[in-house]
Amino acid sequence: MKSALLLLAVASAVAIAQAPVHQDDVALYEKHDWFTLRDRITAGTAKDSLAIGATAVAFGDEAKARAHLQPLLAGKQAAEAHGWLSYMDLRKGHYRAAAAHIAATDPSNPNPLAETFRTLPDQITAAMAPATIRYRIFQHKLFVPAAVNDKPAELIVDTDANLSFLSETAAKEMGLTVSDSAATTARALGAGSRLRITTADVRIGKAHLRNVAFMVLPDDASLFATLAPRQQGALGLPVLLGLEQVSWDRDGNFWIGVGHDPARPSSPLGYDGADPIVRFSHEHMALTGVFDTGAETTDLWPPFAKSFAVLLEEKGAPGMKQVRGFGGNGQIPEVVVPEISLELGGMTVRAAPAHVLTVKTTANSDWLAGRMGLDLLRQAERVTIDFRANRLQLTE
Repeated sequence: MKSALLLLAVASAVAIAQAPVHQDDVALYEKHDWFTLRDRITAGTAKDSLAIGATAVAFGDEAKARAHLQPLLAGKQAAEAHGWLSYMDLRKGHYRAAAAHIAATDPSNPNPLAETFRTLPDQITAAMAPATIRYRIFQHKLFVPAAVNDKPAELIVDTDANLSFLSETAAKEMGLTVSDSAATTARALGAGSRLRITTADVRIGKAHLRNVAFMVLPDDASLFATLAPRQQGALGLPVLLGLEQVSWDRDGNFWIGVGHDPARPSSPLGYDGADPIVRFSHEHMALTGVFDTGAETTDLWPPFAKSFAVLLEEKGAPGMKQVRGFGGNGQIPEVVVPEISLELGGMTVRAAPAHVLTVKTTANSDWLAGRMGLDLLRQAERVTIDFRANRLQLTE
């Protein structure tokens, strides 16, 4: 299980209040059910501006998001509207715009996260062209070759890292200047630590991204224990969104600039705040989970346990899952089922064994059904993540 990343929440998941409301929209908004809200918007039945704007943020529709949220910035829903807009800017690497929105969520209290982002230049795509490189699976992580400030590296592909990250040693070997901040990281297993940050040029394939923000994490993080310094880091969501489309196969080929095949089945992608999310299903029930290529294994969460209580009672065995990560080590109550089949990305994948956590670990484990990890993706012959079209496609 991935037990950390990343930042303090900047938009609260609370009810739409103190404004004219449309109850169906409000209920879906409170549940973060962005896929159903999008269906209502498409059908013309959604009416609440905050819900419509937040849904536009969830699917990267910047024009619609700003059209519905900006008029709210002077009213009683300003904090929530600023929060959603900050997520959209953060994902794109527009750090100064994100900082302004974060600060505006509570203008009477200085926000250290806003102060940190205000010092960062925006991520820029300096060059982009289709390319094929080689990747490898090492210690259950997917690594790709990259250059950070022209220093060779091999970094994890981590869709659920809100920022890219490096160890202290890796940052030093790459000659990066690290800044301290008063902001803290958010942890699943306890208190966070002070956020340290740097920026660098990143080249991967024929892509060149400037001003990529990296969190700098302590060398003693358990993830780094068995990795060489040049492997001690990951490319996070802003970098992967900058690449737009990536794909890989079982033979070690990794493509940049290759999208999904619209003629074949796939699953929709979106965002819940800072986290990428994906639609999947079990026993014909549509579910939503965090999409996390940096997680070695898949975990299902309390909403899944509630929906499939009979399955867990009949086939599950209670236990405690050992968790290691940036947030520390610990144990979490779980029910282990020998195998659970899921429909994901256009094919059937199997969590075997399936770990169903029965207590809340992160805020979004209250409303999302789980964290879809690399173990499921590795069952496909080919994986395509098409951020341009918001689709995940797995082919056998």
